[in-house]
Amino acid sequence: TLMIICCFSTSASIKGNTLFSDLSFANLKNNFIMLFGQENFLISLGNSMFISTIASFIGVAVASLVAYSSLAFPGRVNKFVVKLAMAAMLIPEATLLVPLFIYYRELHLLNTYTGVILASLSVPFLVYLFGQSSESFSSELIKASRIDGASEIKTYFRVFLPAMRDVMIAGAIIAFVNAWNSVLIPVVIIQSKELITNTIFLNALGSIWFSDYAMLMLGLVISTVPVILIFLICSKPFGRAIIRQ
Repeated sequence: TLMIICCFSTSASIKGNTLFSDLSFANLKNNFIMLFGQENFLISLGNSMFISTIASFIGVAVASLVAYSSLAFPGRVNKFVVKLAMAAMLIPEATLLVPLFIYYRELHLLNTYTGVILASLSVPFLVYLFGQSSESFSSELIKASRIDGASEIKTYFRVFLPAMRDVMIAGAIIAFVNAWNSVLIPVVIIQSKELITNTIFLNALGSIWFSDYAMLMLGLVISTVPVILIFLICSKPFGRAIIRQ
């Protein structure tokens, strides 16, 4: 609420502790003009939307395939892959910066959409989410599908995925939010204004070199709108998936 109120004020009023004495729609209009006048704001929003959407789709696809393979082909190898993915969640993100930078540099993935998308994936958590949810999925359905002559691909798309619909939506939302809010690794990978994401742009607005807090608050409010809309639209399946755990 306070962040929204700051959008109707000025940076001078926020700094001078006179926030509520200078609220007006004229200030909001000026903040909008200044924010959208920034060269990279709309570019950063578009980049974040593209990267987050692709990262969420890839993450859900990979995690669902891992969950299906562990059900369809139970064995030590699949169990090891699942445990390895879950163990990856214990690794602090900051410890990956230097090796990831060197690795990306050798593969020429620095300052590319591919590099940012790969770094924004939430595969370890999604593998855990799908693994827990798939425990309630009967493997007998897979066996019955095979008896009916269906291939593994057909069974995956027509039997497994429909049963995991709510989990897929919940996983996509979580992966989208994680990619949307990611800043530590993207700020190392991205080296041009054309690929700047929304979090990096907002981080630059809040630096010591730029201190228009009213415009920064407006940028933060606008950046939360896509996440809130997605959650509101998918709140019911998201709730069902969480209860299912």
